Amino acid sequence: MPADYTEISAQRVTAIADAAIREADAIVDRLAQAGARAGATAGAESGATTSSGHEPAGPGELTFETAVLPLDRAWAVIADAEGASGFLSYVHPDLAVRDAAQAAEERIRRWRVQVAFRDDVYETVRAFSELPAAGALAGERRRLLDFWLRDFRRAGHALDREQRAELESLRGRLVELEVAFQRTIDDYHDWLDLTPDELDGLPPHYLARLRPGERPGTKRVSLDYPEIIPFLEQARRRDLRETMERSLEWTRRSRFPRAGSASRAGRSMRSSSRWPGAPKPSSVSTGSWCRR
Repeated sequence: MPADYTEISAQRVTAIADAAIREADAIVDRLAQAGARAGATAGAESGATTSSGHEPAGPGELTFETAVLPLDRAWAVIADAEGASGFLSYVHPDLAVRDAAQAAEERIRRWRVQVAFRDDVYETVRAFSELPAAGALAGERRRLLDFWLRDFRRAGHALDREQRAELESLRGRLVELEVAFQRTIDDYHDWLDLTPDELDGLPPHYLARLRPGERPGTKRVSLDYPEIIPFLEQARRRDLRETMERSLEWTRRSRFPRAGSASRAGRSMRSSSRWPGAPKPSSVSTGSWCRR
């Protein structure tokens, strides 16, 4: 059912995220319980334990429907909630709603991280992956299983407990930085005031929703997602597209000059950026560049 955004409130945003996390947790818990029941049978027969101290999930009742598909269903619940709550941190005019949505988005992202670190979930999926039924999977089902096995490896299930705890802490910190980074970008105000000639290439419906600029006859193009993306994709003036791209890069670097290892990783990924450095007001001769 589509979300109703007409009367959304901060309390409603929080409730949507909380309900989705509870539902997703219940789905994943049932998956883990299926593994535990199968593991109890195998453990009773062999008395074996895994390297993490858990009884191994046995083959008794594990199928794709009980050991893998619930993860996809839980993911769908979380994705729907993110669209109905966390997404509002980018677009809603009410600051209280944006704050609640940002908190909801962080909880949702943390949930995604934490699922892959659960020993009981890992043992269930791993046990199923070793069965002939898993080997017979093909197409999307095989791909889904492979992706989850990959995510479990990335969550450090081959590491010792101390290393895994450190990895989980770092992943959680990365979620915090990602959400804070995006919020800073969203709340930062930059724009170009452009003449009709400088807006050549943009469709009429895009121009109609732009706010007037300070100078008569100009339109204001900001760094807001609904404005900057169409401008970068369709504006004919390359120098103006470069200026907007450089502004976005300048905002990222100036607002987050240091963020530990996460910042170093980000700099590495951005090393191929086409537009390093800050934009200069003189780079646009006819448009008005503003920063505040």
